[in-house]
Amino acid sequence: MKIGIIGAMEEEVTLLRDKIENRKTLTLGGSEIYTGTLNGTEIALLKSGIGKVAAAMGATLLLEHCKPDVIINTGSAGGLAPTLKVGDIVVSDEARYHDADVTAFGYEYGQLPGCPAGFKADEKLIAAAESCISALNLHAVRGLIVSGDAFINGSVGLAKIRHNFPQAIAVEMEATAIA
Repeated sequence: MKIGIIGAMEEEVTLLRDKIENRKTLTLGGSEIYTGTLNGTEIALLKSGIGKVAAAMGATLLLEHCKPDVIINTGSAGGLAPTLKVGDIVVSDEARYHDADVTAFGYEYGQLPGCPAGFKADEKLIAAAESCISALNLHAVRGLIVSGDAFINGSVGLAKIRHNFPQAIAVEMEATAIA
């Protein structure tokens, strides 16, 4: 199995990149893809760039050029769940856009025309992630992640997300575009 891993920024890919054996680097469309093996598993690690467009473009390049069997998104996010602390792990079971609004045409808030309202994660990948997290005795929360092209650091943006997605556990800028 080949695993694709996507992180937006240098800080989100450094630890994994430095552990890749027989590493090769491919630069495509402004994105860097590092291929090789990690603990005996073939991987392709993409540094996509920040935001939905960069993430979607990078995911497309990763799928086209490396053909991974699965894609995992990694990186930092703002915690919305009260039980989350800095350094905890969030396992997404669904991703939605928090900044899309075509409700005037009958779509749900966050839904784009031609797309589902939310993108569900693969249950087998969720189970594998939760198994690893448990084995490492780490704290994780599972649930909805919302994405948008705004860094949410103020009360107005946060209030809007909590109003529209009260069940959301984290907010970030790429996951839904990758899904």
